[in-house]
Amino acid sequence: METDTKELSAVEATQDAYAQEHPEDLGIPGEDESSRANARPTIFRSTAQEILFIFTAMMSVAMSAFLQGGTLVVSSFIQKDLNMSTSQLTWMTASSA
Repeated sequence: METDTKELSAVEATQDAYAQEHPEDLGIPGEDESSRANARPTIFRSTAQEILFIFTAMMSVAMSAFLQGGTLVVSSFIQKDLNMSTSQLTWMTASSA
């Protein structure tokens, strides 16, 4: 029983020594990895390019809302000018949804 305990403690000591020498192999972030975690992705060359990418992605989500809102604002003018019925106006509004 004592031999097993000694062998186990020797294995643990070896693992601890290896973990201290090679933290990157065990998934423990070292100084280099933690500083790279917040670094700019390599695909972006500048902060302005990164901000423009985020703005473009954000606006692509908002475009459908702008289209629907614009259609609702002008729908009453279109209905009056083209003498459209309510059912025709509903179809036009639904086509932009």
